[in-house]
Amino acid sequence: MLSLVIACLMPLADHNPQRSPLAYATTEPNLPELRYVYERCSPYYGPWNRLADNDAVRYMLWEGQSADGRKWDYNMPNGKEAEPWDGASDARIPLADSIINRNTAILSEAFHRSLLRLDGTEPDDLQMAGQARRALEWMKTSKMLGELRREIELLAQFGMGYGAALMHIDWEREIAFKLYEVTLEELAQLPTASGQPFAELIIDETREDEAVELLTVLYQTYAESKKPSNYTYAIKPISDRRARMAVKQLRNEGRSQVPVPYVCKNKPFVKALKLWEDVFVPPEITDVQSARVIFVRTWYTEAELVATATAEGWDEDFTEKVKQFKGHYSTWRWKGSNTLTGIPTFEYMRDQDGELIEILTAYCKQVDDDGIAGWYRTIFHAELCSKQNGLFGLHGLLPHWHGKAPFVEWRFETNTRQMLLSRGIPYVTATWQRAIKVQVDAVTDRTSYNVLPSIIVPQNANLRFGPAYQIYVPRPDQAPRFMDAPGGNGVQESFALVQHIQKQCDDYYGRRRGDEPPEESIAIMQRLVRSFLTSCSEMMQQVMQLMLQYLPPEEIERITSTPFQKLDPVDVAEMFDFMLGFDIQEINPDFMSKKLDALTAKVLPGDVAGVIDRAKLTKMMIAAIDPMWLGALGQDKVGAEQAKFQQVQNDFISMFQGNPPRLIQDDPTAQMELQFAQQIFASNPVYLKAVQQPSMPEHEIFKAHVEEWFKNRNFNVDQMINNPQIGKLGVNPNAKRAA
Repeated sequence: MLSLVIACLMPLADHNPQRSPLAYATTEPNLPELRYVYERCSPYYGPWNRLADNDAVRYMLWEGQSADGRKWDYNMPNGKEAEPWDGASDARIPLADSIINRNTAILSEAFHRSLLRLDGTEPDDLQMAGQARRALEWMKTSKMLGELRREIELLAQFGMGYGAALMHIDWEREIAFKLYEVTLEELAQLPTASGQPFAELIIDETREDEAVELLTVLYQTYAESKKPSNYTYAIKPISDRRARMAVKQLRNEGRSQVPVPYVCKNKPFVKALKLWEDVFVPPEITDVQSARVIFVRTWYTEAELVATATAEGWDEDFTEKVKQFKGHYSTWRWKGSNTLTGIPTFEYMRDQDGELIEILTAYCKQVDDDGIAGWYRTIFHAELCSKQNGLFGLHGLLPHWHGKAPFVEWRFETNTRQMLLSRGIPYVTATWQRAIKVQVDAVTDRTSYNVLPSIIVPQNANLRFGPAYQIYVPRPDQAPRFMDAPGGNGVQESFALVQHIQKQCDDYYGRRRGDEPPEESIAIMQRLVRSFLTSCSEMMQQVMQLMLQYLPPEEIERITSTPFQKLDPVDVAEMFDFMLGFDIQEINPDFMSKKLDALTAKVLPGDVAGVIDRAKLTKMMIAAIDPMWLGALGQDKVGAEQAKFQQVQNDFISMFQGNPPRLIQDDPTAQMELQFAQQIFASNPVYLKAVQQPSMPEHEIFKAHVEEWFKNRNFNVDQMINNPQIGKLGVNPNAKRAA
């Protein structure tokens, strides 16, 4: 319950609009300037509340609502009476909500069904691009699947609900401790600086301090040896209390357990951010990469705050001081009677029962003394921004090699350069939704009144109307009777108006109508999908760049099953171009079936020049049927060729041992197997001699099996590739012609 408003409008006399103090990197942050810019990030951009007003339309919120969808006098604000009568219809029309949820389903499905393409900027990048693609697909379909399902949907929801949204991309590392058991026997032979065995120091109670000091050194050495090859986090020394306890346990029991740190989480982190709730930007922002500052708000419990501060090395005074602001939160409100004449003001409020602590992180694009630009991160609290007690948690250059802001924005519409001028669906559909509500309420009320009109009763006059209302008139001799219901055909007019409004809405947002050609709606939805996937492509590019920087090479080799060469910052920043692609019509299974049939029946047989990459085509067909199958069944072209080469090699090993050949039927890889067989014979003189000059019965058997194997593959090539072309051209286009 809100109970106290805290006056926190500190004078910011140091702000000078003629200079930009946040443009230059300093050893300590300019906290008053950060506070000033943060105050300007108001949700009241224009004469309306971007957050509350959009939510009111989408979630159908207004004063006087009741759970049964009717207006009642006792719910009306300021003692007003319900109109047109007590108990009249008060329908909720989820027009904006239904459009957002429908489009969210389409955009989420488009992301998860999209195919990832990585193109190297240099010819030598192609092999590396293949490895990167395999690693990124593993992240997308396995390691981060649950996280991406949630955050991609939230990105779509926020973007369409408020006009724009941001995705935060970072690297997440978490240190945990596991108990490692040591015994006195294991430590018995370890020497000390004096040459005396370590075990003797432990047993001798008078030399306990020396044993504790040596155990601390051994602990530090062991913990350092367990760090990943590319991880440079600082190992926190074991406490004197814990080391002394271990020494005593070793002396008395011969064994002890010591907590050793290890990396329990080391992966990319993505989080969709809601404007004016999770993330705040200045009103003049055009895109996140050129923004001068971006603020992210995070809520911590006290335990989470202490753990995060310890892991990231926050300033201890700041961590202790900020605990007193538990339950405080920054907000903006109108100072005045209404939003047209009032002024939005920034203030801090307090929830007396609140347990969360608000922490702000500012990401500023700044230049250092050499004029080199970079993104600097500052962790602070807006109530600790005066020069007298200006405390901050952390400040420094972001270590990411890609050199970008760790954000990607997505706008629902791009009608101007300023990001905050992008309108959300509730803003555009508000009047349509209200108009439909008026008609629905009118039809419902008309039906109620027609079923049971007001009743004329002889008594004192009372002119409030409604179903079964008694209208008293000064004629005591007149018997009660029903009033005549209003005339006219208002119901049909209401239905016609609702249909007209829905058609306008369908045309605007590209919702398919059965009585109209689909081309226009497909174009509108394809534009929306392409815009969304472009932002998602930028997100996945940052994810890949962080993987190449922070994952150990051996981890990437395990994911891709191929050797990986560690890259430098320039390689990571410039090597790959990313793109996610999806055709909106692929959601329609009938369309996809016809599309694939046309490709395989008409295009593929005529590809005599080998323009089509059959490995990529196979992956695309698997993804079209079920994207989840691609992770289980699909492999990249290099991996597929390696598997096929190994299979052919095993065929010849088996035939050389006297086993019959493995025969195939209607196999499109027959030509590839023939090429691999030629390579195997060229590099194996034993096989070649056994076929050309058989000197033993076993060689005769091997020769017969090899001839049968080659005959079978050549027959498959003729059936799958040559014969269809001979039937069309009258000649074999693949046959060699004499000069």
